[in-house]
Amino acid sequence: MEAENSNRTRTIGLRLTPEEYAKIERKWKVSTCRKLSDYVRKHLFDKSIVTIYRNQSLDDFMEETIVLHNELNAIGTNILQAVKKLHTLQQIPEFKNWIISFDLDKKILFNKVEKIQKTHSKNFGQMVTIIKTSHSIRSIFNYNENKVKAGVAECISAGNYPVDVDKMSDALKLNRFIKQIELNENAKRNSVHISLNFDPSENHSKEKLIAIANTYMEKIGFGKQPYLVYQHRDAGHPHLHVVTINIERDGKRIDLHHLGIRKSEPARKEIEELFGLVKAEGRKKKEEFILQPIAVGKIQYGRMETKKAISNVLNAVLNQYKYASIPELNAVLNQYNVMADRGSENSKIFLTNGLVYRILDEQGKPIGVPIKASDFYSKPTLKFLEEKFKHNEVRRIPDKIRLKNAIDIALLKERTMSTNQLAKYLEKEGIHTVFRKSAEGLLYGITYVDHKTKSVFNGSSLGKEYSAKAIQERCGLKITGDEKRNQSHEKLPSKESLFHHLQQQKDSLTIPDLVKVLDMLIQAEYATDYLPNQLKNRRRKKKRKGLSDN
Repeated sequence: MEAENSNRTRTIGLRLTPEEYAKIERKWKVSTCRKLSDYVRKHLFDKSIVTIYRNQSLDDFMEETIVLHNELNAIGTNILQAVKKLHTLQQIPEFKNWIISFDLDKKILFNKVEKIQKTHSKNFGQMVTIIKTSHSIRSIFNYNENKVKAGVAECISAGNYPVDVDKMSDALKLNRFIKQIELNENAKRNSVHISLNFDPSENHSKEKLIAIANTYMEKIGFGKQPYLVYQHRDAGHPHLHVVTINIERDGKRIDLHHLGIRKSEPARKEIEELFGLVKAEGRKKKEEFILQPIAVGKIQYGRMETKKAISNVLNAVLNQYKYASIPELNAVLNQYNVMADRGSENSKIFLTNGLVYRILDEQGKPIGVPIKASDFYSKPTLKFLEEKFKHNEVRRIPDKIRLKNAIDIALLKERTMSTNQLAKYLEKEGIHTVFRKSAEGLLYGITYVDHKTKSVFNGSSLGKEYSAKAIQERCGLKITGDEKRNQSHEKLPSKESLFHHLQQQKDSLTIPDLVKVLDMLIQAEYATDYLPNQLKNRRRKKKRKGLSDN
């Protein structure tokens, strides 16, 4: 890049009126060019310029988020200083003052987080449109078709094509665009890629999505243009991608300048009213979290059509939750009396990489006729799920911290507790715990379903200390005999361990929790010199007799 710039030794002087300069500046600011000189240079040499439009509500949200980000940074700094100070404190009164300060900062932090959630709901609780222009229709087309081949998208409609979409080949779809683009070779930006995004709570039928797309294209002036509509299922909210061109049948070019502000924004608001979509204004407040996060309800066999009942659950779970295996997926599905089943290892279904879905009775046993995954509209086959597993492995990594903290806090609050008590505590935090037991009743596995972050983890994937065996030991279920007599000393962690826990759990601890930690610190200080009487007597006796190795 430096070599390229060093070759630019000639300059051009150009005088403009204030109006001319303002017009160029407006166009530059809606492009992806970082410098005005780059924008002008690309225009002079007929290079492609990409312009991106976001609606005004999204821009407002970003401004508010930046302000909140700075405030949260300041609060985070205060909390870090509090934790560092705790490491150096010697006097208990000073310790308590810092605990109070810590709790106040935490309350301020939670208020800011709540404000972010409200702002997010206000700005994203509506249909959002994003328009991108490009010089290459082929790259836009291939992007969407690759999504189709990956099983996370479907081409549901074709506007102004001579054949129905399900009867067209890829070549026919693309050539329709290319032939019309060739009518105007001077136009450099000839391709348009539109994204229509809906609220996560909305689950529209394919017919309704097609009607929304057709209406939108008509209202922005592209109703007579050829276009393809793709329904994507690779995100946590329903959305469409529309591929089209801005070259008309007579070779004229449709003006794309400020298309979003001039036509897209008014069209979006009209469509919200026309189709009854969720709007930012007057949106109902979300109810407080309870341990039934998806409005599906448990399926009861015989009460409604099996396929429809299972489909309702799958639509609510598959794209919202982050799972990385069939057992983890079943940990969520089982809560709604549904199971994904590969069959036994020697079965025909298993050997052919097949998958069926079944309804479970109240005892968790399969009933009724299983339905093949390929029979559902969304095609939740094993191949589809395996792609989800890879994607979710990465998506759920940030959610580990909250889950591990919740478990550590629960075990830190109580010296001993049963696994059922642990499950009840986690349930209050929105975490459902699935215990897997053998026929003899022995616990051999644990799966955690975090309904707040929509993440599912096997205990061992969080770390050894969260596996079934480790959780039993941490709950105090293995203490017997002499260990039980001395558990008051063995249960006391080191000061370093307590400080480490304190720093990790700083977002969740309350003042009573910190006072309890303070008591444990004092006990731990005296426990370091503890020695059983038997050993003390033996040591003194050995010294008195003057025993040696000679």
